[in-house]
Amino acid sequence: MSLSRPSDPGTSDKASGNILTAALQQYAKLLREKPILTKSCMSACTGALGNILAQLLLMRSSAGNKNHIELYPVLCYAATGFILVGPAMHHYYKLLEEVVPHYARRCTAKRMLIDRLMYTPAFLFVYLFFLCTLEGCTPEVALKKIKIVYWIVYTANLKFLTLLQYINLNYVPQQYRVLFGNVVSVFWSCYIATKRSS
Repeated sequence: MSLSRPSDPGTSDKASGNILTAALQQYAKLLREKPILTKSCMSACTGALGNILAQLLLMRSSAGNKNHIELYPVLCYAATGFILVGPAMHHYYKLLEEVVPHYARRCTAKRMLIDRLMYTPAFLFVYLFFLCTLEGCTPEVALKKIKIVYWIVYTANLKFLTLLQYINLNYVPQQYRVLFGNVVSVFWSCYIATKRSS
């Protein structure tokens, strides 16, 4: 006869739900107290994770000729997320809310036009240039590298991320938009890393 109490089948579900709720509450608290630092840290983590996934994919493909994760590219993506992506996205979403508030006439169309045709192409260029610079490229080499991948990456962004950005800009509360973007950016960073490597 066992002396331990039988476990309630619903206990683990409740515990996992409580952990998720507690994590979201802690994240909301950090957003209120230190919004830019919180978003920068999340962007650093998702950028690093995206690069790790890209390296693992390249290892499994015929293009991969290494059998270990290289730390330096991971650090470059993490630093880009922390220094550039987190702060830039924080200020961008805040500014967009002021320029095109939710009650503005045709706010959805205006936000999407600004995001897809103005902000995204400019930010993508700065992102790639910043990343190349961290990797040790001179400005001339960085521009050459960007010229090779820019149009491919930008058109893929328009093709695959437009619907997600539509949801983000119109249905996600402003304080959680960077978090939503961070989740998406795990896969986006992975895509960019694989394209740049190939």
